[in-house]
Amino acid sequence: MNRLSGLLIILQFYSSLALANGDDSIAYIEQLLSEGKKVAILVIDMQPKYDRVFMVSEKQRVIKEQIKLINHFADNESVHFIDVRWRGGGETLPDLLFEMMKSKQYQIFLKSTKGAFDQRVQLQDPDSAQGVIQGELAPALLKEKVTDVVPIGCFDAQCVLETAKGASRDFQVTADRDLNIMFENEAEDWPERTLKMYKNAFDYQWQKAMKECPDLQLVPKSDKAKEKCE
Repeated sequence: MNRLSGLLIILQFYSSLALANGDDSIAYIEQLLSEGKKVAILVIDMQPKYDRVFMVSEKQRVIKEQIKLINHFADNESVHFIDVRWRGGGETLPDLLFEMMKSKQYQIFLKSTKGAFDQRVQLQDPDSAQGVIQGELAPALLKEKVTDVVPIGCFDAQCVLETAKGASRDFQVTADRDLNIMFENEAEDWPERTLKMYKNAFDYQWQKAMKECPDLQLVPKSDKAKEKCE
């Protein structure tokens, strides 16, 4: 299979998925804020270390939606932006970092575990001395009276899922999987049936997690999104 054929298959595959999008998350977070809640948006592992292996067609779509979400809430003091970085992975990608740093509620959290809420050892990074959360993440967010967590980033069924499960021990967690990188670039050459097989496996992991963690859910889809998918 040549690269063009593989790209067409991937585009067809994504067009068939009934996923939420940045607008759905924006509407949902606006609802939370209207109820007086405080929200932390976690941008997870969107760093050069992983960018090198992102599937290009997926990356373009996902980052566009991530930027839309971040930009919408950048000036809202009830929304905290946590730049979750794997230590040694480099700074978060420039376009995302630029948008997050507009917020007065922007902080960095360093980790060396899949789940950000499983990080127990305090990490130091001489390149990120300012705004780094010291200690564990959950107490830092609770201190700011955060009630809800929205995790986005890479990879969908790995670090994002593990972070979502960990966060659900202390917070209501709402994930928008359309704002996550799902596949690595090797998937560019996979046939559609293989993509579907992996997608089904990832779906199963999320469904299992939601059964185990009552405070973990997926963002509600708008009526407009439902109509588009029917």
